[in-house]
Amino acid sequence: MVTKKTAEENLSFEEQMQKLEEIVKQLEAGNLPLQESIDQFKQGVELSKKMEKTLSEAQKSIASIIDEKGELKDFAEQTDDEGVN
Repeated sequence: MVTKKTAEENLSFEEQMQKLEEIVKQLEAGNLPLQESIDQFKQGVELSKKMEKTLSEAQKSIASIIDEKGELKDFAEQTDDEGVN
């Protein structure tokens, strides 16, 4: 059985963004009971942290293949830097 939390962990970045936008709309509408608003807010914070981590990892990945001048690193440089060569 797939739990709600497990299903949310498997969402793509774009699906997470869509879910976060839905939460924001619900909270902005102001029609939710207090406890549900708090629960939605918590879920939104968790999603935003997860998305921030994903973006940070993507940035590190891109930085590892682009040098300071904004040019692609030579593959030989990458393997030397990583100690693979």
